[in-house]
Amino acid sequence: MDNLLERDLYEPVRGYLINMLKRKYSNFHLEVTANGNYSETLKHVVRHDIVFSFLKTASPDLTGYILKRGVNLRVVRSSDVEDFMTVEVKLEKIKLRDIFQAKMYGDLFYARYALLVSPDIIGEEIRRLQEKLYILNRFRNWKVYVGQVLVEQSDKSIIKVKDSIWCPETPF
Repeated sequence: MDNLLERDLYEPVRGYLINMLKRKYSNFHLEVTANGNYSETLKHVVRHDIVFSFLKTASPDLTGYILKRGVNLRVVRSSDVEDFMTVEVKLEKIKLRDIFQAKMYGDLFYARYALLVSPDIIGEEIRRLQEKLYILNRFRNWKVYVGQVLVEQSDKSIIKVKDSIWCPETPF
């Protein structure tokens, strides 16, 4: 996967997560927000829109939400959102600052699911920090879910996420 850029993984990771979400949920929305552009749909359902003033220079790579059962996707209100999700994508091995970045985005969006993914292996250091210091824990028993995404590149233009390994557990 030479010359691969982080942004090259946004859509493949988004597609993989959508497939994961479909197993458990019927109504959800997940979009690429790395460039700081949020759809009107997403902006409409964020309860505390002040978060956008903090995201002018940096944004989660993907942001989305899961709706309560039975909600019509065409007339969504903020009260219809069951949970929010933020996703940070990294190309290299996950570092401590990446965990804090994922926590920050999760906290700003009050997101139950704060995901941090990389095609690189989840380091033993991260696992030990979680075992000893619970570094991935957040408020309300929520966590940062660190995922190693298994990426397949068939040629220079087609990238697919085939599977994932999660720490401390699978988010969905």
